[in-house]
Amino acid sequence: MNLEHQKLDLINWILNLKDNHALQEIQKIRKLKIKPKSKKRKFGCGKNIIISVADDFNAPLKDFIDYMK
Repeated sequence: MNLEHQKLDLINWILNLKDNHALQEIQKIRKLKIKPKSKKRKFGCGKNIIISVADDFNAPLKDFIDYMK
């Protein structure tokens, strides 16, 4: 059974519902907007992540010397 078939079965099941309470619950679910939870970052949360930086960090890369001329 593929996903499209499952969707159609679910739609048909909902259309055949006679219970008003169940229909109201389905309407509530439809109105819900689910947002992924993201943790709020705090100032300084990245402290001590970078332990060391190479001495030649700002030196030009050899691969791009032709483009810098």
